[in-house]
Amino acid sequence: MVMVTVVPIGTGSPSVRKWVKEAIKELKKLEGIKLTPQAMGTVIEGEDLELILRGIAKLHEHLHELGVIRIHTIITIDDRTDKVQSAEDKVKGIN
Repeated sequence: MVMVTVVPIGTGSPSVRKWVKEAIKELKKLEGIKLTPQAMGTVIEGEDLELILRGIAKLHEHLHELGVIRIHTIITIDDRTDKVQSAEDKVKGIN
């Protein structure tokens, strides 16, 4: 499970919605993952961490191709091997 926050810099606008939509569109091309966009990041669930990280690299490339000069990205990884747990399970556990 990965939480990724992408902050485009140098776009000439205080709004990042356009670029976030493009980033999510690029991530949706990955098969075998579940995306949960949230207010300040997107949770990506999947069994292949390498695939997820390659997807994040591709979304960087895509945003640069669209003219974003600089991208600040925050990635949080929860890599658990003792059991399968979804993001939804984690939220249920604290509510």
